[in-house]
Amino acid sequence: RGTLPQNRNQVIRMIEPVSTTFPVLLVDDEPQVLRSMEMLLRSSGIDPVLAVDDSRRVMPLLSGHSVAAILLDLSMPHISGEELLESITIEHPDIPIIIITATNDLDTAVKCVRMGAFDYLVKPVDEDQLISSVKRAMEMSALRNEVLTLRESIFERDVRNKEAFADIITCDAAMLAIFRYLVAIAVSTQPALITGETGTGKDLI
Repeated sequence: RGTLPQNRNQVIRMIEPVSTTFPVLLVDDEPQVLRSMEMLLRSSGIDPVLAVDDSRRVMPLLSGHSVAAILLDLSMPHISGEELLESITIEHPDIPIIIITATNDLDTAVKCVRMGAFDYLVKPVDEDQLISSVKRAMEMSALRNEVLTLRESIFERDVRNKEAFADIITCDAAMLAIFRYLVAIAVSTQPALITGETGTGKDLI
């Protein structure tokens, strides 16, 4: 603990937690594959993770829960990955879907991408490539959510979460617009720069 490895061949993986309010959904009919992917994601700072080994449970689950991204196997009994990909992209177009399959076929890959897949990875998947793809998918999902929230806030006259601004006394329309903007970007994991002259309320913001 607190020391560098003595063996130069040892590899250190820097874990940067990926903060998300929604889980990453893993869909594969092989429990061992699900466990391996779940452990890999969690060890890389991606959490929470939700695993499903029956493709028939996916659409009902999505109807009641939000997810940040989906890792989807193609070859599954009951409902195939391609069928699920089509259904999800129609009913939940904002969820990025990463296909993970043993099918190393260019036509299949092109078809999946045209259907809306975010990425197509062939088993055995390189761990760094998988983590990179999941993080990019989550970033895109978070950005979409921020844009939607910001778009909604623009058309609202009232300010959500008024209690957060209780210490700032104002009736100014421009200031209230800033409050609405702050509410929209508050869910973001990206850094925000607050500027202004002394006494304008930067600490309160």
